[in-house]
Amino acid sequence: MTIITTGRGLPNWSQGTASVANGSEAVSFSGANLVSTDPTSGALLYVAGTGDMFVAVNGAGAPIGSAMIWAVTDANDIVLAEPWPYASQVNTAYAIIRMSFPQSGTVAKAIQDMLAMGSDSNPEISTTWDDGTARLKAKLLAGVPTLSVGATGTADSALLPGIQFSPMDGHASFPNGMAIYAPGERNRVINGGFDIWQGGATFSIASGDLYTADQWVARSGTSVPVTVSKVVAPPGFSGQNAINLQATGIPSGTYLSLYQKFESQMISDLDSNYVSVSFDVNGASSAGALSAYVALIANTGPDNGTWSNVIGTQIFTLPVGSMRVKLLFPPSQTAGLKNGGMIYISFTQTLAAGNPNVTIGAVQLEKGAVANPFSVRPSAQEWLLCQRYYRPIPLQGPSMLVESSNAILVSASFPSLWEAPSFILAKTSVAAAAFDLIAGSNWVSASGLTAMSGAAGTNSLSFAWYGFSGLTIGQQAVGNTPSVLGWLSARL
Repeated sequence: MTIITTGRGLPNWSQGTASVANGSEAVSFSGANLVSTDPTSGALLYVAGTGDMFVAVNGAGAPIGSAMIWAVTDANDIVLAEPWPYASQVNTAYAIIRMSFPQSGTVAKAIQDMLAMGSDSNPEISTTWDDGTARLKAKLLAGVPTLSVGATGTADSALLPGIQFSPMDGHASFPNGMAIYAPGERNRVINGGFDIWQGGATFSIASGDLYTADQWVARSGTSVPVTVSKVVAPPGFSGQNAINLQATGIPSGTYLSLYQKFESQMISDLDSNYVSVSFDVNGASSAGALSAYVALIANTGPDNGTWSNVIGTQIFTLPVGSMRVKLLFPPSQTAGLKNGGMIYISFTQTLAAGNPNVTIGAVQLEKGAVANPFSVRPSAQEWLLCQRYYRPIPLQGPSMLVESSNAILVSASFPSLWEAPSFILAKTSVAAAAFDLIAGSNWVSASGLTAMSGAAGTNSLSFAWYGFSGLTIGQQAVGNTPSVLGWLSARL
């Protein structure tokens, strides 16, 4: 056959034959070997990546049609970026035209291809643009793309370093150290690294559901108490922290689960698109076995809180030791996410009663057919995202006015939550000896305090703080210690 060539330095790929149906994004190959393993490092080597072109050709070597590749899923299958608009093809000749830089897993393969074409023994993979006003050079060094810039015609040795991109999280940085962060551009999960635990670091669930780490609900399908706790990320996990679920003696057929809910605006663009879910996990049971699956669940209408439409399920096998699980949900299993939904990770005790112990970390849900490395947000951004749903009201800060001998009117404002929250009073006693609260010129002691007649909006709160005695009406009261007065909960 005729091989279509380009000037980008990497040879096109045309091994075997290809089949694709009109209107489908899926292309299957016979004998293509699109993915292989580096015998030295064990890394996966891909012959194509996002941005490369798939071209179907006829017997004379002339192009029939072409489409951009979104991802390689295995040795004989790819996903196109859009449905194939041309006539269906069965076992046709083809070419994959290299348009992308090799991904980190394909660097060794790219170098082998360059050497096979007769390049230098120490090859440099780079592209240079020069439009007569400036020169820009993109280079792949140890898997980290870099850009260098200079005046037109500048020698490579005189080009100035430009933007550098981290292969771990995709963040860009300049030579002066300034970084460009785009938090959340990839991962729709909040607190996926389990770093934020505003409500405590250990929980016991007798049965049912309970919020644990911020935004994460643990569910117990057994009457045996389940312990949920913050743990240091085990070896092989991404990040610093993880979540652990364990129980003693749960019957066969019962389960431990973890889920997070999403507003519709957070995931509406994922609707009817490829969605990738990935996370670190290790786990086992003392007897029997643990089966595991991940489900995507949608509301039946926009943000109506039903969480009842199971639109997609993927089963996975628990590894021996730690492993990163990567699951792909096709468009047929994501229709309905525009209404808001949840990611649900579940482990079921099977075959016999046992003591399950599961640790999960670095959970990521993203648009596309490729599971990228876990995206770490700046901590301040992660806190703000968590506190859109659950945040403290400090004792210091709110306006406090004595309205009766036994009550103080409290008013506070705060950054907007996603909806009007409920208020949970945390400060049920104050001590003069601890200098908690001053009313007028007197330090106050009281216990058995309650919050009554509260009114909360998305960014303001007022309530009567009851249970005091001997206060003087009209005096100002001021909180003096950095304790938490109460919690605002707008949890999904």
